[in-house]
Amino acid sequence: MPKTIVEDPHYTIVVDALQRLVVTSPRGLWDVAIAARFLVAQVAALDILPRYGCPLGQQVTLIDATEFIVQPQDIAAMMGAMLADPRLATRRIAIVVTAPLLAMQARRIAAGNRFFADRAEAMAWLLASEGDHAA
Repeated sequence: MPKTIVEDPHYTIVVDALQRLVVTSPRGLWDVAIAARFLVAQVAALDILPRYGCPLGQQVTLIDATEFIVQPQDIAAMMGAMLADPRLATRRIAIVVTAPLLAMQARRIAAGNRFFADRAEAMAWLLASEGDHAA
């Protein structure tokens, strides 16, 4: 099956190689250990993509932060570093966030990405872009 699913109490990572899609769903309040564990898990989960014809960096990513809360500064900095990590490079990112304060923090950390209040709208935008690898 061309899909990898990682479940943790603080996050879920789903990598669908055939759709060239990564969905991450962070939850709750993180500490450094959780963020480090998430990074390791995500790098490992992405390994499925090239095995099914999707070069790393050519996938699209949905971050569903609807169950996430505003994070401490050190975690926010780690999240920003993850977005810039070449091992996690992605063609496009859609971020779903509904809490106003978290939305403010996310826009600071992830400037240049697309934000949505609705997961279905974010997913439609990502998958519509999938045919356009130049975007």
